[in-house]
Amino acid sequence: MPRGREPKAKEARPVGRPTEYRPEMCDDVRKWVEEGIVNHEIAARLGIAESTLYEWKQKYPEFAEAFEKGHQYRHQSVINALYKRCIGYTYEEITKEPVEIPSDDPDKPPKKRMVVTKKVRKQMAPDTNAIEFYLTNKLPDQFKRKTEVQSNVTADVHVKKDVDLSNLTDEELDQLEKLLEKASTDSEP
Repeated sequence: MPRGREPKAKEARPVGRPTEYRPEMCDDVRKWVEEGIVNHEIAARLGIAESTLYEWKQKYPEFAEAFEKGHQYRHQSVINALYKRCIGYTYEEITKEPVEIPSDDPDKPPKKRMVVTKKVRKQMAPDTNAIEFYLTNKLPDQFKRKTEVQSNVTADVHVKKDVDLSNLTDEELDQLEKLLEKASTDSEP
């Protein structure tokens, strides 16, 4: 090596293959989470292993944020739907029926097409179960389900059983009599 020249430092190269992560994936991920697509399916759509998906969530904050935004949207959608059920709503019911459309060519059979035949505006009444659920969860201090149970149970149990004592000796009968007297005096208040 010539004098006066210092050796070049080796450039650090990344270990392993390059990542397939691209920031533009975040928009697709957010949409998929909003639609309710689960993690293993999102990983499959991205062409990666599910473990890589979790690594990217840790490594790339914008990727984790896409999941969070998708979940927030879904949660808000459920809250909105519950609220709608609580207050009632109107909707349009559309009825479609098949209609035959004659063909220009007499040799061809007529085509069938679904055509709107009726539109009816309907009212959905408020749902009392949805109202109860909403109030007991959102305002628990004012709308609790109270369940109070009081019990005062006393029991006086007497067991009566016919027992054949004819096989006992006089001595055994005397011992039994003493035990019964003792039991009755112990149980008296």
